This record gives sequence, structure tokens and C-alpha cells, in this order.
Amino acid sequence: MTGRSVNSILQDHAGRIWFGTDSGVVTYDQAQSFTFTTANGLPDNHVNHLFADKQGCIWISTNNGLARLRFSDQPELTVAEGLASNLVLASFEDREGSLWIGTEAGGLNLLRDKKFTTLTTRQGLASDLIKSVYQDKSGAVWIGTSGSGLSVLRDGKVTNFTTKDGLVSNVVLSLYGDDKGNDVDWYP
Repeated sequence: MTGRSVNSILQDHAGRIWFGTDSGVVTYDQAQSFTFTTANGLPDNHVNHLFADKQGCIWISTNNGLARLRFSDQPELTVAEGLASNLVLASFEDREGSLWIGTEAGGLNLLRDKKFTTLTTRQGLASDLIKSVYQDKSGAVWIGTSGSGLSVLRDGKVTNFTTKDGLVSNVVLSLYGDDKGNDVDWYP
């Protein structure tokens, strides 16, 4: 992977290691590697985020939409399908199987039952530039931004937190919790 910037790292359910780079996705399986690019169907080679859903599909957030790799025919998700912005920075599957998609300028997109819903600053989010998404065990959705702090969506109500509320930084690039969804940690 010489000369590539790594933006996201993932270990899937089968133990393969995936790297989202500025020039596609590289996966390692024991001694073999393979690179996925626009030549293989990615909507863009600049990969911002990777995650594996419960079915083992790999979701690839790019600067031109979101791709799902499941080794079968699956369309991309772009503005043509209802996504608010093609510049996808984060994605997360909640425990109900709905997909939360963070975009650069289109806020937070929720894909549930094949329908998109979009949450933006109009609905109370701290920013429309979403860098990370996570659901805790209570069902609250935590939303990290790039410069406007942290939003928490709980029971349909948004609460925002910034450095004025005690955050170390208003840049929240990653959100993580334990396997049971107990604690939420964020990283600038």
C-alpha cells in the first residue's frame, strides 16, 4: 500500500483486514491482497469510512456515494436513490438494521425500509457535516461533527454538546462503544 493514505481500517467477520484509502479499498486475506476501485464498481476511489453490517456486507463511504460490497449485484446509494449528498463520510447500521449515513453537506441520512429520511441543522443537528455515527444500548444515536461538536438523538429530540459543555474538541471524528453498547467514547 505504498503511497496511499489510509482513512479507515476494518476487520470483517471472517477476519479479513480492509483499508479504505485515497485510491480505493485494499483487503488482505492471509497472504493475498485485492484492491477495489472505480474499475470494480466503486462510486469513487477516495474512501472515507468502512463498516461491516450484520449480514457481513462491507459498506464503503466515498466522496461520490455509498457502496455495499456483498459479492452480488447491489446498486450503489447516491443522490439518485435519495441520499442527500454523495460525499459520504460515515455509515452505521443500528440494531434494527437501519442504515445511518453521515454526509459532508447533507446532514445525517437514515435508510429504513428502503426509504430515506434526512436530519439536518433544520431538525436541530449541530452541523450538516457528519463525521461519525453510533447507537448506544438505550437506542440513542450519537452524531460526531467536524467542528460543531456532538449531537445526540434520543426519543426524537436532538441535544447538542460543544466545548462549552465540556468536550475537549468540537471535532468528533470517531465514536465507539463496547460490544454491548454501554459506553460511548469519542475521538477528535
